Amino acid sequence: MALLIIASVGALIAQSGTGLTQMTVVEQALADQINCDQWKKNQNGSWISKSGTKIGSYSFSNTTVAPGDWSLDGADVGTVLNKKCAK
Repeated sequence: MALLIIASVGALIAQSGTGLTQMTVVEQALADQINCDQWKKNQNGSWISKSGTKIGSYSFSNTTVAPGDWSLDGADVGTVLNKKCAK
């Protein structure tokens, strides 16, 4: 039984290293609604959305977003974009 628990924890640690920076529960809920293919990171660190981009019921069509600019449901959109979509 102990080996199974250790193996499971190891699998969780390995899965957490798939490119996503650690997020709060609120940030993860927002990240689940973001399609990274609809956003492009600018050289100045901000993000610009493609035409027709939505996050939930909110429209971000051709919108520039930087950390601190927009908050949805308690999570900063720019911060979540950096954590989820930055390559």
